[in-house]
Amino acid sequence: MLKVAAECHLHGLVHRDMKPENFLFKSSKEGSPLKATDFGLSDFITPGKQFRDIVGSAYYVAPEVLKRKSGPESDVWSIGVITYILLCGRRPFWDKTEDGIFKEVTLPKLS
Repeated sequence: MLKVAAECHLHGLVHRDMKPENFLFKSSKEGSPLKATDFGLSDFITPGKQFRDIVGSAYYVAPEVLKRKSGPESDVWSIGVITYILLCGRRPFWDKTEDGIFKEVTLPKLS
């Protein structure tokens, strides 16, 4: 997934909706390459430009997106959330509502 994001970013594109459902294997063969899908929210990267719109899926959205100051790093955050789910078996942020999830994502955690 990171390789896919790196390729996108290298070619000047930020996906902005990285989530497990948007990754597919090219075939069912072992070693098949992973492909990203659903570029409907993607946009071109311009040096110094920050995206101001809130896009993406609630469970995977980066705090910078919610603060309306995001860039390609938001894709990396989303992949981090996916990795957390794969390793821990649960979401790092959860609430009953989308607004509640957004609050969980933006609030600093005290340990």
